[in-house]
Parts: sequence; structure tokens; C-alpha cells
Amino acid sequence: MHRSVISHSYAVVIIMLLASCSDSADTPANTSSDAIAPTFSGASSSSSVTSASVNISWMPGSDNTTPANLIKYNIYSAMNSSGQNFTGPEVTVSGSTSATVTGLSSANIYYFVVRAEDEAGNEDTNNIEISATTSSVTVVSFATDVQPIFNSNCLNGGCHDATSPAGNLNLTAGAAYDELVGTELDACTTPGNKRLVTASDVNNSYLINTLLGTELCGSLAMPKAGLPLSDNDIQVITNWINESALNN
Repeated sequence: MHRSVISHSYAVVIIMLLASCSDSADTPANTSSDAIAPTFSGASSSSSVTSASVNISWMPGSDNTTPANLIKYNIYSAMNSSGQNFTGPEVTVSGSTSATVTGLSSANIYYFVVRAEDEAGNEDTNNIEISATTSSVTVVSFATDVQPIFNSNCLNGGCHDATSPAGNLNLTAGAAYDELVGTELDACTTPGNKRLVTASDVNNSYLINTLLGTELCGSLAMPKAGLPLSDNDIQVITNWINESALNN
């Protein structure tokens, strides 16, 4: 009799365990998911406007789970206010606070909205809009617009002439283009391994650093002799770089 009670007890336990296993198999695991979008203040400004591109900037967003360097920023554009299609951004970058939208038409006004997205795919829903008007098509010529700036400001006193150019940088006509575009500076390792001129990327063109006298790596600001370049001259060179740094 005692033995029967024990056997019955074991049977009950086994049945309960089997039932528990069955319930576990039928019930999906309780996994928590992130449903909170990043906190983000939206686009703040536009700059470096050319006939085909606009640079958009913003303050960094934050998220409850995604680290700052992995937050995506989706840039949406439209040619009329509030006309953005939020199903497909023109540009997406991660962990940055600016990006350039390219492929735009000249002499047109564009409206931009930037939204932040976390790793779970949650995107904030801000509608903060900034606008910018692309410039008319005015292609900067290296031969007629840029080279004369070098002739007037960089060849004085034999600084960057063909005889003994400072830093091995010959800026005379016929040599300057090949010396600049895609070439790394001999004198030092430039910040971020920038080249002297990187076509379509003024932020990674060390020539601009030397003309502005900023973030130098041991080299002197240019021009070494005489007055600094005018804002207009620097803008001409900047526009030339942004317009693909053509040898035209």
C-alpha cells in the first residue's frame, strides 16, 4: 500500500512535468524588444551649396540602447515644403553630424528633413525642415579661374616655382594640376591622411587647410609671402574642388 502511494506520487509529478514542457513549447519565449526611437532635434543648417549639392548638418541624437556612433541619420529631400517621401532617404550616414546630398538640379530650392534611426529600426518622426537653393551652373575652370590665383600668390619669390619649389610643390601652369589632385603632402602625414586635393571633397583636401591656416601638420599657411588669399579666391578654389576638381 505504501509502495502504491509512492508510485502514484511519481506518476503525478511526471504528468505535471510533461504538461509544463508542453506549455513551454506552445508559448513563445518572452523576449523584450526596443520600440523607442532616438531622441533627435532634427536638421539645423545647410552649407557648401553648389549647383548640384548641399551639405546638411545637425546635432547628434541619443538612444536608449544604440550607441551614438551607430545611430543612423536619414536625409529626405523634396522640391516643395513638406513633400518628403519618408519611405526612402536620399542619403543615410551613421554616427555623423553632417552629410552632403548630391545629384540635385541647379538653381532650384530644396527642402530637407533629417531623421534618426536606431539599430532596431525605430526612426524618430520629427518634421523639422530646412531649405537651400542650389546655385546656377557656373563651372569653375582650373586654367582660367584657379591657376591665375596661384600665379599671383604662390610663385612670388620662387616659393612654388619650377626651379626649387617649397615642399616639392610646383604650382606653375602646366604642372600645378598634377601636383595637387590626388597627391599626398611630402613634408608630413596630413591629418586623417588627407590629400592635397581630393576631388569633390573639400573636407579632405589639405590645400584648403593651408589656405585657411587651420589644422596644419607642420607646414606653413599659404601663401608664405604676402597677404593671405581673399575670401573670394578661397571660395573659387573650394568651388573648383567641389565641382570634381576638373582639369579644365
